[in-house]
Amino acid sequence: MQDPPPVGNAIRAQRERLGVSQAALARRVGLSRQALHAVETARSIPSVRVSLELARELQIPVERLFWLPGAQAKLRARLDGPAEAGGDPRRVLLAEVQGEVVAHLLDSTSGTPADGLGTPAGDGTMEVELLPGCAWRERLVLAGCDPALGLLAQRVGAGAHWLDVPSDEALTLLARRRTHVAGFHLAGDEGPGGNVRAVRTRRFGRPVSLVHFAAWELGLAVAAGNPLGIRDVSALASPKVRLVNRGPTAAARHLLDRLLRRARVPRARVRGYDSEAPGHAAVALAISLGGADAGVTTRAAAESHGLEFLPLSREQFDLVFPAGAADDAPLHRMLDVLRSASFRRELGALPGYDAAHTGDAVAEVG
Repeated sequence: MQDPPPVGNAIRAQRERLGVSQAALARRVGLSRQALHAVETARSIPSVRVSLELARELQIPVERLFWLPGAQAKLRARLDGPAEAGGDPRRVLLAEVQGEVVAHLLDSTSGTPADGLGTPAGDGTMEVELLPGCAWRERLVLAGCDPALGLLAQRVGAGAHWLDVPSDEALTLLARRRTHVAGFHLAGDEGPGGNVRAVRTRRFGRPVSLVHFAAWELGLAVAAGNPLGIRDVSALASPKVRLVNRGPTAAARHLLDRLLRRARVPRARVRGYDSEAPGHAAVALAISLGGADAGVTTRAAAESHGLEFLPLSREQFDLVFPAGAADDAPLHRMLDVLRSASFRRELGALPGYDAAHTGDAVAEVG
């Protein structure tokens, strides 16, 4: 007789989210540590009594703690942002983050295959109908504004996904347990340790680790040949110059605001100040298409669109994630990639990137 397929479970992810060791959980439910390890790794199926006790100790419904392969046609997931209840089903990408299933809405133009079709319930959750062949439990989700995070996600594989959001939003998603990793930078004059100080002001609910990703330049991108003769941010006061800006929480916008104050240029005099491009690449694209004359972005984004680049600031871009989670398979894969010589060489080949310390530990903040 053929052996039955293994029963999947979220025991390890949930106990680590609660800060419970494997040995402590085993004692509470009357198992040896070896027996619990066999259950966690799907090499053993627990009894009904043990299953119920595990669910009670881990504070999670038993139907979310265990599942049969292919048996979950639908599930309830937390949304990564607000959405109105009802409406047409939306394409979503799923991930398990610290014991919770999270649904990320996919843009209508995204070529990323969806894990399911979801309908918002209006309470911060979504009912998701799973699509055949979806494999999301080992997926890593990275959030941040650096386009090179997309390169990292590709190298990690296993469906790893990059969310292109400003630094402040990335840290918020991590604090709300909507992403595994947040990439962020503080523009300008924060000095050494500025990123660590910024993390200390946040409430993540558990200690977090910071690892260095790369150092790169922020600056003004302008059209090839610089036809308007822009040399610094004071030129943005000219009515001939159209700015493409970033959103209010973006570090690039914070840098621009600080430099405008130094140059004594009121925001009201900057044509296009209230525009909002969703990312560094979008700023460069807008200028290359003639929709704007200048914008703050990275050197890599500017040069990829054939633009001239006027450097303004050198940025330290770091990754932050829950301390102790580095042993989880997706994060372990990410750190292996970060610390590989081949990835450092590839990252350092991007215009304006310094990958000399990529993968180095920066700090642990409790």
